[in-house]
Amino acid sequence: MEPADGDEGMRVSDIEIASGDGYRQLSARIDHFHLWYRVPPDCPLSDRGDAFVAAALLPAMHAGEPLEIEGAAVSPMLLRGAERVQAMVSRWDRRFRRIEIRAETAPAVPTRPGVGCFFSGGIDGTYTLLRHQEEIDCLVFVKGLDMQVENDALFEASLRNNRKLAEHFGKPLLSMATNIRHMVAPRGLSWCDIYGGCGLASITLALGFPRMYIASSQTYEHLTPHGSHPLLDPCWSTEALTLVHDGCDAARSEKLRAVARVPGALESLRVCWQDDGYNCGRCEKCLRTMLALRLLGLRSDSFPPLRDLAPIRRLRVIHNYDAMAFEDNLRLARQVGDHEAAAILEDILRRHRIKRAVLDLDLALTGGRGKRTWRALRPAPID
Repeated sequence: MEPADGDEGMRVSDIEIASGDGYRQLSARIDHFHLWYRVPPDCPLSDRGDAFVAAALLPAMHAGEPLEIEGAAVSPMLLRGAERVQAMVSRWDRRFRRIEIRAETAPAVPTRPGVGCFFSGGIDGTYTLLRHQEEIDCLVFVKGLDMQVENDALFEASLRNNRKLAEHFGKPLLSMATNIRHMVAPRGLSWCDIYGGCGLASITLALGFPRMYIASSQTYEHLTPHGSHPLLDPCWSTEALTLVHDGCDAARSEKLRAVARVPGALESLRVCWQDDGYNCGRCEKCLRTMLALRLLGLRSDSFPPLRDLAPIRRLRVIHNYDAMAFEDNLRLARQVGDHEAAAILEDILRRHRIKRAVLDLDLALTGGRGKRTWRALRPAPID
């Protein structure tokens, strides 16, 4: 380990469990930010420091500061896992420095019985529920992750649909909220790119399940550095928790086929992160899902109809890990003989590969200065 210079660092303090108006809350101060997790009044919570190690480690690494946990014990097994997290993340992104974690230690104990699974009504979570429905005891739906914590209308609509699906499987649905994304976004950390698995682990450690499933959004043949990753997520396990990253064995179209067999699942399917309606029908994630539905001959009333492929032509691969979804749709288009869709997807992926080759060459020759110069010189958008 290479601790940052000096004694000052990121401090986690004032860890407490308190009751509010219709909820129970675990919270702490991380420097000047008040991080909280709110659950129903009868829901158990853990007031250990484990959840806040997971929440604060990457922000501390990004700042190059040691992380200090005050007034609460941390699992020795978790600290060993955090070392592996640091080793991976610092290799994936050189902006993150390995840092020292200062905390009192004591083995973790379960806060509650049972097996949990994160569930938001999307493709990945529903697929994981299908695979492990005999084992899973509770579904966990979190306000503040794939929607803004202030978006009450979208949360209530999603909660109604998710409860119906949970009832179909005979599972209770635990709905909760957190402001964790408000902490990471101002620090320049992307939830999807690098932080998501740490955030989900933090919530899991706060809830205290002995076993928890995180549904994968990648496949084994397309693993890239990502916020939630099969190598990264299990590192947050403790003496009392086994955290399982699940679903890398199936492509998104394969998962969608399986989800379509569940009564009501397509009608309530939600994949959008735009906070603009249940599914906006315009963003990259909505459109590639709508294309997959079309190619599979399926329909979901939670999306507008994809009447033609003009919106697909305008799509671009933004992140490397999104390329696998376009490649999956391309395979599907070829299988069903949709030559127009296949040609469009081939063009999108060809442009992505050219862009990646240019960026990789710039990184090798100039350390990325070309990309930074282009960003600095390009015209500002017109309001």
